[in-house]
Amino acid sequence: PVLSPDGLTIYYQSNASGNLDLYTAHRTSPTAMFDSPHVITELRDPNVPNANEGDPWVSPDGHHIFFSSNRTGMNQIYEASRSN
Repeated sequence: PVLSPDGLTIYYQSNASGNLDLYTAHRTSPTAMFDSPHVITELRDPNVPNANEGDPWVSPDGHHIFFSSNRTGMNQIYEASRSN
C-alpha cells in the first residue's frame, strides 16, 4: 500500500474481486479510520477484464499514479494522470 502525502488516502492492491485490482480508501484525518475501499475502475482495461493490476505508487502532488498490469500478457508499468 501507499499513502498520499497528506495521509488521507491509501492505495493498495487486493484480490477481493477475484483478480488483483487497485483500491483506494479515504479518511478525514490522519488519525481517523479509513472509509470503505473502492476499486479504481478508471485504471482497469475494459478489453481485458481478467487482467491484474498492482504495485501502486502515487506522486507527491497526487496527480500521477504508476502501477503494474499484465493486461498485455506480461507485466508492464503504466501511468495515469489527472489534472485536478
